[in-house]
Amino acid sequence: MVVAHSTGTLRIDVRGLSALNHACVGCPDTRRCCCATYEVCVTRAEMRRIVGCLSVVSKFCRHLAGRHGFDNVFDPVDSGLFAIDTDADGLCCFAYRVQGRIRCSLHSAALSLGIPVSVVKPRVCMLWPLALGDGNPASLSVQPDAFAFRCNTRRKVRHDLCGSLAETVKSTFGTQVLQRIESALAGHSGSGDGEHLA
Repeated sequence: MVVAHSTGTLRIDVRGLSALNHACVGCPDTRRCCCATYEVCVTRAEMRRIVGCLSVVSKFCRHLAGRHGFDNVFDPVDSGLFAIDTDADGLCCFAYRVQGRIRCSLHSAALSLGIPVSVVKPRVCMLWPLALGDGNPASLSVQPDAFAFRCNTRRKVRHDLCGSLAETVKSTFGTQVLQRIESALAGHSGSGDGEHLA
């Protein structure tokens, strides 16, 4: 299905999204952990927002604070894109461990500050296990290897999105996009995936 949203048009794999149940409880180790599997690149604007919160982020990730300020953990990789550093195990430098689980300090800092997580956490991380593909229109689907991770399972009931994915779609693309997906899944629009609903 294709829908219009605030930043353009989006082709959505409705059936794929509805077949996924996602529940992040933190990974016990770096094997099959989203925080250690992918290279995360951020835009200059995302980098600035992260840097603006480093004083709070570093309370969760003390290794970020050096003697004379904060370490630079961003490497330029492409025009306007910066890769976030990782440790020797490939774990994102913003990841930390609590109660035996890997957590995101950017997510935790946003909650601590009482601001939307999307203000601080990179869009690609907010979307995972969903994938936003380039193109015209852009495509929203499930990451191809999503079911290799413990936090993702297949759903039998497919007339809506699981709660966490519904919240992700709403916070990233807006309430109207979520409502269009839910309507298509409920059969109210008469549209399947791949049909234009703009």
